[in-house]
Amino acid sequence: MRKINRIIIHCTATLEGREVTVKDIDRWHRDRGFAGIGYHYVIYLDGTVHEGRPLERVGAHCRGQNAHSIGIVYVGGLTSDGTTPKDTRTDAQRAALHTLVSRLREQFPAATVHGHREFAAKACPCFNVIEEHGFRDGRTGEQVSETGAQEHRRHKVVGATALAVDMRRQN
Repeated sequence: MRKINRIIIHCTATLEGREVTVKDIDRWHRDRGFAGIGYHYVIYLDGTVHEGRPLERVGAHCRGQNAHSIGIVYVGGLTSDGTTPKDTRTDAQRAALHTLVSRLREQFPAATVHGHREFAAKACPCFNVIEEHGFRDGRTGEQVSETGAQEHRRHKVVGATALAVDMRRQN
């Protein structure tokens, strides 16, 4: 198994309420030249969690972070008119994401949880991951404040936000 030190949360950047499947994302990613879906898990609107790329395989979801991370994507992330990033998660998606992240933290206790926007100049996943999921120091497992988390990341992820790569999804 790969060494996992990050869990990175994404949105599909699709219209609020629009159904999207693993098969759809797999097609989008193959059309962009990827070897299949880049996310390890996809959370549908109804809260069901579907496997994408096997955990044993390096993901293709966050430039510079794929080798040692797990990518989770929820369906949604844009207003219904497609003009504005928005946290469109349903209650079922919120609950499923919380459960999945908790399970992965147990399986990979050294992993910290991040939003895609921490590593790229974009709104994804359209909510504050630190605020919602807290931050756990990957070395000690201790909970730290948002300020402490930002300071830790600023030193640990030097220049990552400079990797602004346009990963817009095809709608």
